[in-house]
Amino acid sequence: MLGFTGPFGDTNYGDYAMFVNDVVSLNIKEITVFCYNVDLLERLEKSCLKNFNITKCKVEVDYLYKPEYTEKYHTEYDDKNYTPLEIVKLISNIDEVRNAMQKVDKLIVCGGGYFNQAWNAKHRKAKLFSIMGAVLAANELNKEIFFLGNTFGPFNEGEQMFAEFFASLKNAKIAVRDFLFSVGELRKIGYTKQIEILPNDLYFCDYSSENIYKNRLDDYIIIECYSSIDEIKCSIEITQKFVNEVGDKYGYKVVFLPLGSDFGGEKQAKLIKEKVENIIILDDDVDYLSIEKVQSLISGAKFVFSQRYHLFLTALSMNVPCMLALKEVLGDYRYYYCKVKGLLEQVFSNQKYDEKIFVCADFLKSLNDLEDKIPDIILRQSLLYNPLKEEAERIMKNKRLDYLNMIKNS
Repeated sequence: MLGFTGPFGDTNYGDYAMFVNDVVSLNIKEITVFCYNVDLLERLEKSCLKNFNITKCKVEVDYLYKPEYTEKYHTEYDDKNYTPLEIVKLISNIDEVRNAMQKVDKLIVCGGGYFNQAWNAKHRKAKLFSIMGAVLAANELNKEIFFLGNTFGPFNEGEQMFAEFFASLKNAKIAVRDFLFSVGELRKIGYTKQIEILPNDLYFCDYSSENIYKNRLDDYIIIECYSSIDEIKCSIEITQKFVNEVGDKYGYKVVFLPLGSDFGGEKQAKLIKEKVENIIILDDDVDYLSIEKVQSLISGAKFVFSQRYHLFLTALSMNVPCMLALKEVLGDYRYYYCKVKGLLEQVFSNQKYDEKIFVCADFLKSLNDLEDKIPDIILRQSLLYNPLKEEAERIMKNKRLDYLNMIKNS
């Protein structure tokens, strides 16, 4: 039996879609999932994972924090350095977790970007400790632990806590989805063991469904952002100008696709719907967007412009012209830049490319002049979607398959 843990308890489309894809790719029918959101897991079980026998173990963390919601983003951090022993002590149902882990042969730590100081913030700390607690329980029981395509760092003030966590793991294999910063961040905190480079867990999608989403749109581009409400309010005129000009110049409709509930896109969509004319808002089921719906919408788009890495990644995997707007995390762009640059370096490993046609620094400011650049971006990217890209992707896919086979056969 395989165990799984990771950030897939959130309603962020990319995180739970990676989990579903990992389960389907490994295709071992008996699994135990260690999570912090059983409700979402039950929805996935009924929709995507009906052919799997899933045991659910909620990892309860004794860490309470009530965030204050405002129209501007603000983040509080807990400066305490928690040792692995203290993290385990915060798992209030640790005996239940250990008993469930005892029945597991190996633990899979799904990909994502959550081993960093951003997830060390107070509003995410219980989720982070839920994941780390499951890993530490597996470690106590000498289980094999396999990390899939993760991003590691920036660790910043949490460096000592993460250093002690990874140093404590006795039988773990770590893979990263970028070699730009993640490898260096792990080496910086003293991790000296071998590190594998893998594609993102969702780049090659093995999940398929009999539920076909009927996409009735044509001649459209997709935009997505989850900037603060305050920023969106200040940029309504820019957004309206963009919608008008891409319609007038190219005949494109603009579709806003939120990828998460609440402040993860839902509230932004609601505000834009009220203030921006002629924009199409796809805001139904934002607490759980089906994988087939997202893929259908992306595959039919002329262009995708987003802040979410997994919307960009899915478009790139489908040869749909796309651009990612970097979002500041911990005061700079390292967190998102290393993910997108790492992806581009894998996909275009045997081609010269200009990262400026794939990446920009600010979503809302970039809308100001993006409409003039769209035809050039589409043309230049289409030249890169060629047999050389297919060959690089074949190598990437084989690396993932080799790693998954190692998990199954170890």
